[in-house]
Amino acid sequence: MHGGVKTSYMHTIKSSTHISNPDEHNNQLSSVLVPLDSNDGYVFGLIRFLGKNGQTQSRLTETIDERLRRFKETINDGVNVARRFEQLLQALNEDVAHIIHEERQFPLSDAHVIIGVIHGSQIFLSGTGNLTALFMHKSAKQRYVLYELSDQLKNKEDSSWEKVFSTVLDGELHSGDIFYIATHVSAREITAGELQDILTTLPASGSLKRISQFLHSDTIYGAICFQIAEESISGAPRKVNPTHSMNHLDETKKDAAHYLGEQVPNIGEFVSKITTPIIKKLSAPGTRGYKSLLKRIAKLLLQLLTLLLVGIIKILALLIKYLVLGIQNLPFIFKKGSSFIKEQPRPRERLDRGISWFNALPAFTKYGGLALIVIVSVLTSTLILTHRSQVRQEQSNTFNTVVSNIEEKISASQASLIYDDNTQAKTHLQEAMTLLQTLSSNSGAQEKTVADLEEKLQGLSYEIQKITPVELTVLAQTPDLQLSTGIQASGSIYGIAGKNIYRLSELEGQWQSIQTQSGSIGDVKAVSSTDENGFLFTDATKQLGRADLSLLTLNPIVSGSNDIKSIEDLQFYNDNLYVLSASADQIIKMRPRGDGYEAGTPWITSTMSGTTLASARAITIDGNIYVLTDSSVLSFLSGRQQTFTMDTVSPKMHNPTDITTNDDDYIYILEPEENRVIVINKQGKLIAQYINDEIANAKAFFVKDTSIIIITDTTAYSFGANHLLQ
Repeated sequence: MHGGVKTSYMHTIKSSTHISNPDEHNNQLSSVLVPLDSNDGYVFGLIRFLGKNGQTQSRLTETIDERLRRFKETINDGVNVARRFEQLLQALNEDVAHIIHEERQFPLSDAHVIIGVIHGSQIFLSGTGNLTALFMHKSAKQRYVLYELSDQLKNKEDSSWEKVFSTVLDGELHSGDIFYIATHVSAREITAGELQDILTTLPASGSLKRISQFLHSDTIYGAICFQIAEESISGAPRKVNPTHSMNHLDETKKDAAHYLGEQVPNIGEFVSKITTPIIKKLSAPGTRGYKSLLKRIAKLLLQLLTLLLVGIIKILALLIKYLVLGIQNLPFIFKKGSSFIKEQPRPRERLDRGISWFNALPAFTKYGGLALIVIVSVLTSTLILTHRSQVRQEQSNTFNTVVSNIEEKISASQASLIYDDNTQAKTHLQEAMTLLQTLSSNSGAQEKTVADLEEKLQGLSYEIQKITPVELTVLAQTPDLQLSTGIQASGSIYGIAGKNIYRLSELEGQWQSIQTQSGSIGDVKAVSSTDENGFLFTDATKQLGRADLSLLTLNPIVSGSNDIKSIEDLQFYNDNLYVLSASADQIIKMRPRGDGYEAGTPWITSTMSGTTLASARAITIDGNIYVLTDSSVLSFLSGRQQTFTMDTVSPKMHNPTDITTNDDDYIYILEPEENRVIVINKQGKLIAQYINDEIANAKAFFVKDTSIIIITDTTAYSFGANHLLQ
């Protein structure tokens, strides 16, 4: 993988190329990505020849590569790039025709080439064959408009080796545009939607690596990607601390309440703010003569008018102040005059006297006071509305800043996942979740934004934790059953309830009862498949028994199982029976003897410091024996404990019930308490977590082909194991 970044005056062009060719013997694949000396573009090419790699293909590749690098040397600021590119194509057509004439020919349909040049904001390209060429233009509404250029570069009916490069496409690149050329990949490996999402959300180098991770290891893949970003003239914008913005917003609200509730508007200052800019403009230097005189006169008149207006308003304010005081003291005045009146005036009389007193005021005082009240009310209302608008705008700006920071954290987390850095990805996710908690929405649009962010973070959390919600398909269902466990034997799956055995019939969609005869044996508890026509099991008394599915019998067999302290699980492997005993902190190995098994011997000979099987639940065997405890998995080989570190699983594993493996590289853990099936590989790396509420009722589970089957007391379900489909 290689890539680079070149900066011009208008744009930054980020580029990267990726080549993966696991079959070099039958495919020739290469790329050319050369920056221009003027640092404002690239010369590029993607070259692929199908069929067995020979001298002809090698010569053609070298010639195209050499021509493109020589073409780069001819590009400078004053050159006509379009004309030079046409000359390049003419020379290449002559070179290709000459090589084909001298060497062994092969079909033109096996040649797939795209070449081009980006210079400033212009792009020119030409090609032949069947390669993917996408141009993604970012519109003013921040949406991408997709242009598929592949069909315009395909071989025409009259195409020949004499004129391979016959089509020239040109266009302009703008801020946010993406140009991507690559070999074709199957939609089964990566869909068009997934491809576009990756290209629009990740940087150039990261997007190509992410796309390659979707592909099979034997897929031939080559690509070149360009991303155009607008160059910031004044540097990167300063990031806003969202927490500080929220605190500042609260302080602003408190100050506004205090200001509106306790202070009187400063009318003089308000008038001065309006007139000061006009006075400054009139005070600006001007030409001498008539115009300058008019300016000075206008300035003087405006200053006098300002002083007069401020004085009048202050006088009116003073009058209204005493008017208000007078109204407030009316009860006191009436009360003081009560010494001349035998009875206290009634409220109606007080009101009439107040009105008479007001009417007796001079007209200037009366109407001036009313006008002042109206002016103050209007100014106060305007100030309140303006402040509320400012608060809303401040809240909106803070909201948008926090949203932008959350999206940056999401992108950073996704980029960390590409490089398998789960720790850093989790850190960015946690930071994004913390920021999300500070968001408060004041509109339907903001509520939708918060909901979308919550959905994105939930999806990202699932991706980090390898969690996949699954839909279950019912394979069989029989009401009133009480299955306690299950077993996969003789190519079928069986459910067990006491001494009753039921075979899973997917065709009929139900559990089929199998009529068996039982000897002196109790209800089936722990079970293990065998290579014979049935399976081994123990009952509640630890008696070992055999279920023969050909003779339809359940009978006890001789073994040393009755003397074992406890039996949590048993597994049959290479003709031997391995019994897990948590109470004995041991695995007992029993060899076959006659129709039963010997008493058994302790199999574990060495454990690491602090290891105990006291909480062991189940075992599975593939040569190694893997022991499932209440919170981890232990590995043993030939009786000795092996180093085995399991990835951290979130949420932590708690009270799992069963474990299984097979010949593949995976270990499967059933954990009903967390409604999930955990998949790890045999190096302990977490592969997947499949979750569904119905898994909480699982009694047993099995891996069959590319599906996982779980059984409850009445039903068998199936779901696809995605990690087996990749």
